[in-house]
Amino acid sequence: MSESEDDAPAVLEDDDVMFPIDGVFYSEKDKDEIMALPEIEREFKLAERREEAEKRAQDASLRRMLQQRNANDKKRKATDEDDGQRKSSRQKTKASESLEKYKRQREQRGKQRSDRENKPRDRRSASKEKSASDVDAEGDSDDFDRRPTREEALPDLKDFQRIKVGRSNFAKVCFYPGFEEAIAGCFVRVNVGVNTETGQNSYRMCQIKKFIEGKPYPLEGKEGKIYHPDQYAEVSQGSEVRSYPFNSCSDSPFTESELNRYKMQMTKDGMKMPKKSFLVSKCDDIQNFITRQWNDHEIQAKVDKQNKNKTFNPNKVLTASEQTQSRLRELNKDIRRKNIENTNLALMREKQERIKARKMAAQRAKEEQAKKELALLQVPKNKAIDELFESGESRAGTPGASGSEAAKKKSTRETDKRGIPTFKKRNMDDDLIAAMDLGIEIDI
Repeated sequence: MSESEDDAPAVLEDDDVMFPIDGVFYSEKDKDEIMALPEIEREFKLAERREEAEKRAQDASLRRMLQQRNANDKKRKATDEDDGQRKSSRQKTKASESLEKYKRQREQRGKQRSDRENKPRDRRSASKEKSASDVDAEGDSDDFDRRPTREEALPDLKDFQRIKVGRSNFAKVCFYPGFEEAIAGCFVRVNVGVNTETGQNSYRMCQIKKFIEGKPYPLEGKEGKIYHPDQYAEVSQGSEVRSYPFNSCSDSPFTESELNRYKMQMTKDGMKMPKKSFLVSKCDDIQNFITRQWNDHEIQAKVDKQNKNKTFNPNKVLTASEQTQSRLRELNKDIRRKNIENTNLALMREKQERIKARKMAAQRAKEEQAKKELALLQVPKNKAIDELFESGESRAGTPGASGSEAAKKKSTRETDKRGIPTFKKRNMDDDLIAAMDLGIEIDI
């Protein structure tokens, strides 16, 4: 018995179900623990398990095909040697084509893994079985002896830190030829503004996609020297892509929370995390770029690019339309300031007028109250007594005065009377006789 036949039972043991509960859980207890996690962390963990289960199923499928091929080889050797050789040559080509087809299908499934995770598991299993059955197991043994390599472990924080680029690094190398090709794909720690909750600067871990040109801006280099590059880094976190100047890239190292946020965003957008081998290759690119020997032509190109914006003046960069917009902004600012001043002045005047009106109303009310109190204090006059004394005075001052003059005085006196009105008392006979001036004198 050959070695492959002896090892067959051990290989088939890997076909056992890795996650017996719902295809992603070890047990009911494990299911409860996973479902109790926060949503983002739970989905991230479930995606890892689905990927691991799919990888295991693919490996098992390849092992089954290998075992079937070995069995068919033994049967084929029992037949005529010449016919077996001709048949083997024909099937070799057929198996090689099927293997290439299977590899292409596997790569395509790797790119669309996020879409397949949302489909039912039975459809995913049927698709894998169909793909495995399409491969002819009677192919060349050399092609099938190459088993798929073990999946790489995800990189940790230190791996990302090795290819992190800060603003001081940009100031050193951004003018050298080949800078864009060497640094593209590295990671940066971008300042995205102030956190409203903590009041501290907020940073995001992003990957550099490419570099674009824009307006020059100041960038502080080594020993406080100021450069004026016109390059911007176009970075991404998940599917979101933005452009930032080099001075927005922090020199401080990444934190665990920033790395976790980056992983969650990549999972949410259905994108793959970079492999550790990719980070190692980028680290080699950076090292080769730094240790590269520059010729005279490349050094001159670096100096020309560095001095391109040496006399940079931000005011000169403004175009005519931008200058017009700047003047309009200043004009609008002055208009808003004057409007605020006029509004405050009008409100102040209105307030003063209200205060003045209240004072005048209070003064009038006070005067009316004083008049009422004065009227109440006046003593009412007796008309009969006044007429009696008036008639006596008239007789003493103007003896023989006619009745018409007395009536005239009475009318004038009644016109000049002031005070609170009272009920008029009806004159009796004695009052009427006393009021008459008959001009009779009686001597006793």
